[in-house]
Amino acid sequence: MTREERKEAAVGYHAQGYNCCQSVLLACRDLTGMDEGMAVALGYGFGSGMHCGEVCGAATGGLMAIGACMPEGSLQINKPRARAAAQEFEGQFREQFGTLLCREILRSNGKRICDACISSGVDGVEQIAERVKRGDE
Repeated sequence: MTREERKEAAVGYHAQGYNCCQSVLLACRDLTGMDEGMAVALGYGFGSGMHCGEVCGAATGGLMAIGACMPEGSLQINKPRARAAAQEFEGQFREQFGTLLCREILRSNGKRICDACISSGVDGVEQIAERVKRGDE
């Protein structure tokens, strides 16, 4: 699946009623190895910024997907790799939207911005996932 196809699929999941986190996780299943049921189940609690306007669901879904791409290895090796990958992802997301907080993103843009956040989340996973899998982070 190409990056554009994956982003389109993620936006399509959102249009079907999945929350932002679920939409990112579902679109990135081929990268993470998650099955559909697991992607949906993991994402339930993270829509609408954890249902209280906190961290955007597209960002949390992206972070979960990146974490799912971590290679097997020791905590001492993977923990700093995961931190570096998360910081890169979060930095890209903040650069695009000014914040990670759902309520602040929506305050400026309304719900129409959600699809852009979802696309950005998928884009960030695409950029980072393969490096994480190889242990390059």
